[in-house]
Amino acid sequence: MTASCFCGINDKLEYVKTLWDRMAAESRHLPVPGWHKDVIRERLAEEDHVDDTRDWDHVLNELRRELKKKSRQYGKVRYKWGGDLPPPYC
Repeated sequence: MTASCFCGINDKLEYVKTLWDRMAAESRHLPVPGWHKDVIRERLAEEDHVDDTRDWDHVLNELRRELKKKSRQYGKVRYKWGGDLPPPYC
């Protein structure tokens, strides 16, 4: 049965979930390419050298500065509620 046979969103989601589960079960038999391992090693090595932890206020201010720079470059970004940034997720 193919995905196009399903009518509702729940059926489609169930199909994708089943497909994903099958792929995950079979993936352990697939070889991992050497370049994947190289990328992982590089990223882990970079992580060992990073001790740059920033608090939320610093990150938020950095994002605001970047957004202002982009808005000067591309025009003002406005969201539905009229703000310059998405609402906080709290």
